[in-house]
This record gives sequence, C-alpha cells and structure tokens, in this order.
Amino acid sequence: AELVQGPQNGNASVAVPGKAFSREPQAALNIVVQSAVTGDSLAQVRLLPSDTVEDLYRAVSAAVAPDAGACRLLCAGQLLEPKKEITLEEVGFTDGQVVDVVRCG
Repeated sequence: AELVQGPQNGNASVAVPGKAFSREPQAALNIVVQSAVTGDSLAQVRLLPSDTVEDLYRAVSAAVAPDAGACRLLCAGQLLEPKKEITLEEVGFTDGQVVDVVRCG
C-alpha cells in the first residue's frame, strides 16, 4: 500500500489496485512497531482501516528489515496472520495501535 496525499484537501488515501474506496476519506492509522523481545520502538507505519493485515506485513517488513525474510507480528499477544481478506478495521485496529515484531529474518 502506498500513502498518497490528496492535492485538493490533503486527505490521505492508499492506492491499492483492485480496491474500491468510498468517497468519504478515511483517517490514516499510525501503527507503532516494536520489538517483542526488547520492547524497543522500531518504526511507525501509516495505513488506512481498509488496508489488510497483509498490507501491514508488507509495510512493517519494508520499514524494519527490507532485506530480511518473513516477519511475524503480534497484536495484543495474538499472532496476526497475513491475510488479504481481513482489514485492519475488522481486526479492531485504532490509531496508535502497537504491534510486536517477533521475528524478521
């Protein structure tokens, strides 16, 4: 997913091929990425509630370890499965949500 600023009103939207968006702008979610082992903050990513858990995995991998292998993410102690059909909104993500990286590489 790519974060794009709208030229007229500055609203953020994500350009994802094949997705239909409503005309109502969605507020981007700021998601804090931290190490599950040390608790250190590693990155912050911005996605829309309509983005999928798979989009989250891609954004975290790019921000934390672009050359590493697969990451594993936890949210509230539960493993997040990288699925295309489940949105962040459906998982219950809110602005400021924290996800823990268990492994990257």
